[in-house]
Amino acid sequence: MEKEYASVLLYIQFSGDPRISKDPELPRIISVLAEDEMRHAEKLADTIAEIGGKSSWHLAPFDRKKTLRESIQRIANLEDEAIREYSALIARLGDRPKIQQALEGMLNDERRHKAQTERILKSHEALLGEF
Repeated sequence: MEKEYASVLLYIQFSGDPRISKDPELPRIISVLAEDEMRHAEKLADTIAEIGGKSSWHLAPFDRKKTLRESIQRIANLEDEAIREYSALIARLGDRPKIQQALEGMLNDERRHKAQTERILKSHEALLGEF
């Protein structure tokens, strides 16, 4: 859950940066991704409770990046970590179809997020390079 919340914070930090307003579509895309991550955190908390665990709300110190490129790269790295972790959870909880289905939905979202962050890094090279 900590990584979901870290992603939310990074997305919010990025979407609120006035420098990205040069592309009017980018803040909207990032806001949608942040909302997805919040939903994931809520679903993950429900899933943890359903299997008898307790959710952790502890967040590691927030690592504020100096540039937009570093922020987006950090988000892409968190998406990679989420993909690995959800894949492992699905394998471990394969005997629980309802939970597996929820996790597979989140895994697909994370794959989409990863692709979107990579597109942002590539398609906004000039914008991100300015900061």
